[in-house]
Amino acid sequence: MLQENGVRVVVNDLSPGQATIFPRGAIHFEQNLGCEPMIFVAAFSAEDPGTTSLANNFFRLPSDVVLATLGDYHLGQDVEEVEMEIPESVAFGIQECLQRCGLTAQS
Repeated sequence: MLQENGVRVVVNDLSPGQATIFPRGAIHFEQNLGCEPMIFVAAFSAEDPGTTSLANNFFRLPSDVVLATLGDYHLGQDVEEVEMEIPESVAFGIQECLQRCGLTAQS
């Protein structure tokens, strides 16, 4: 997870039976790095915790806000071009994981 204001990235490697807490609003992800199925249990402090894809929603802001946030000198291209490069799914390493575990992708 990313601590507030990007202070540092926190990585927790959990063993069976362990738990971790993500502070409300923290940018975070979970990933099973093993080949065995796992059980993931989540508890929230509200009935509707909501979800968001940060990059996709960030680029829904007006272009001038995005440019002011990133600085147009970093982009080198139009905001719309950058937005088109963001994948719908934030999952990464899928092919490596499938290969390591001897699995094939399901359609």
